[in-house]
Amino acid sequence: MKKITLLLVALWVTHLLTAQIIHIPADYPTIQEGIDAATAGDTVLVHPGTYVENINFSGKNITVGSLFLTTQDTSYISQTVIDGDSAGSVVVIAGGEDATALLSGFTITNGFAENGGGIFVQESSPALEHLTVKNNVADAGGGILLDSSWSALYEILLTGNYGDGGGVACVDANPGFTNLTVKNNEAPHYGGAFHLENSPATLLNVEIENNSANNFGGAIFCWNASDIELEDVTIRNNQSKNGGGMSVWDSNPVLKAVSISGNTASELGGGMELNNSLPVFDGNQLCNVYQNSAREGNDLFANLPLTVVLDTFTVLSPTDFYASPLRNFDFTISNGVMEQTAADLFVSPSGDDNNSGVSADEALKTIRKAFSVILADSLNPRVINLLEGTYSTQTNGEPFPVNIPDYISLEGSAAGQVFLDADSSTGAVEVLFNESTRMHNLSITGGSASKGGGLYGEESTLTVGNVRITDNNAGYGGGTYFEDCSARFNNVVVARNNATAKGGGLYLANTQLNFINTTVSANEAGQAAGGVFVYRSQLSLTNTILWDDLPQEISFVTLGDTSTYSLTFSYTNLQGGEEGIDNPGNDTIHWLEGNIDLDPVFLGKWDFPFQINDGSPCIDAGNPDTTGLNLPETDLAGDPRFFGDAVDMGAYEWNLFVGTDEISGAGNTSFSVFPNPVSSQLTVSYETKTPVPVKIELYDATGARVMSFTDGNPKAGNQQLSIDTSRLKPGVYFLRLETGGKVWSQKIVKI
Repeated sequence: MKKITLLLVALWVTHLLTAQIIHIPADYPTIQEGIDAATAGDTVLVHPGTYVENINFSGKNITVGSLFLTTQDTSYISQTVIDGDSAGSVVVIAGGEDATALLSGFTITNGFAENGGGIFVQESSPALEHLTVKNNVADAGGGILLDSSWSALYEILLTGNYGDGGGVACVDANPGFTNLTVKNNEAPHYGGAFHLENSPATLLNVEIENNSANNFGGAIFCWNASDIELEDVTIRNNQSKNGGGMSVWDSNPVLKAVSISGNTASELGGGMELNNSLPVFDGNQLCNVYQNSAREGNDLFANLPLTVVLDTFTVLSPTDFYASPLRNFDFTISNGVMEQTAADLFVSPSGDDNNSGVSADEALKTIRKAFSVILADSLNPRVINLLEGTYSTQTNGEPFPVNIPDYISLEGSAAGQVFLDADSSTGAVEVLFNESTRMHNLSITGGSASKGGGLYGEESTLTVGNVRITDNNAGYGGGTYFEDCSARFNNVVVARNNATAKGGGLYLANTQLNFINTTVSANEAGQAAGGVFVYRSQLSLTNTILWDDLPQEISFVTLGDTSTYSLTFSYTNLQGGEEGIDNPGNDTIHWLEGNIDLDPVFLGKWDFPFQINDGSPCIDAGNPDTTGLNLPETDLAGDPRFFGDAVDMGAYEWNLFVGTDEISGAGNTSFSVFPNPVSSQLTVSYETKTPVPVKIELYDATGARVMSFTDGNPKAGNQQLSIDTSRLKPGVYFLRLETGGKVWSQKIVKI
């Protein structure tokens, strides 16, 4: 740096011998008047002060500088201010000036223009050095716009500027930036610090910090063959919707000793978002990318296969949580900032993110923390066990949406015990670009998004079992939105969701989805398909209920292409039957055996209102051949999946427990059983206020009665009955007590 400064001084002194110096304000009161009086090679030397004007080099290869030129005292930069008074670009250099034109040693501020609020350079290549460019506004290039320019920029601070390319915008340019600090600038759309279009610029020893862009590139947005080269560049604490640090489109940058950390993207690529781009990470001057944050691809997101060589990454063995889609990355990493855990983990709303997470007693507090430390891959898939409670921003500080990394299973203790609640602030759960994702035994609620309020899936394969998706809303797919997915629902309820447009329960686009023992009910859409909107997709329904969805249960749209799209129904209760399907293209629907159109008789109350009640036509109405359905042992309520002669339709299996009171102390009778689970001896304790007959029955999980007892000598007061259970096989049983026209039930586990 010292050699460069001495060279500039020497050149300037040589230039003094042959050119005149015009002093401002001694010779002329304004800088522009000095420029107008100058000829090629002259110097307009500006003394300290604030000059409220907008200047134009007017095609002259001259030097315009503060006393910094003669003294190398940097204090003159802040003392010598050109204030544009929001009347246009503060400095315009657009008359074909070459590298012998120099602007040096000023603070450039309060510009307001369409292009280049602080400095506008067009079809010219002046040298710009030792400047502070701050608080300027433009549509493009809030601080500086370089259009068709090969300028060299050196020792410049850009701060507080606003525009696409908040600090600098380059169009069809090939500039060089050396020793720049670009911080606290803002872009309404692209490039908080730099916006480069068809501009293969070079950045050497540049610090880019705390800039923001609403859409792409919190620090840098480069596109359209902007094959920039970055060396000794720090990109830190910037933010954007996509590419918190860098957003690169159709360009191939070269990175040498670049550090990208602490950047944030609300959507894709916290550190870098790469689209149709192949950056080169230098193998000698290694880069660092770590501890960035995003909805998907916390550090890196790339849509093309990419080789990444780094000194430091957030973790030594990257997962889909950090680099997405992981299949697109080939990593060589020397160091990891965080340690990873190669084990299943536990999470509880009452846990602590400083815990290890390897046991229930050491549970983590947030699901996101578990995602960040768990080490999972195709050969070692992992389970994150969610302990009982509500996971939300208010209860445990859970960030939403919950974006599940690849090869991870989310396993709750039960759908009625584990709730992922987005508090209507954003989407609840997302699965993006995953090869294998599983969700079981939990409820998804309170989601709000443009697509898939409860569950959004894209280019993924997933299995959803024993899950409730309720009370979510979106424009499309209030409960669920799948695009380019392959999915299976088993024992799932999709209910009370809303879409302002299409697919109140679900919206499917280019997706293959199998419904098995699924209930879709009480969803609503503003335009079409309160239940399921099927767009160019394959939907198969078995043992399923679709009822009370508005304006209709299903819409099937293929736009004339039926080669790979289908609807297939078997053993399904569909309101309106086949004729009720919205099928504007009259496409083929496979209507197989066992389908009905009858009121399912939902329970309508308590914890599982979509259970089928006594008298439901869905009882024992499922496919009698369950081969290949891979039905779980229990239904969504945790009761046996098989009860009676055949499997039922819907997510719940009817049993003697449905529709009866579970509580003791109701009416004139109290009732309890112990121990439970039981081994050899079960005691039934009950109390009646009046002497009424009491009948006690025990049923196994298939609905067969295995024991029955009747109190033939009824009397009031406390009573006990001992039941020998030593000969019963281990499993689930149902005990019913009937007296005075009322029935109580209790589920018993025999061990």
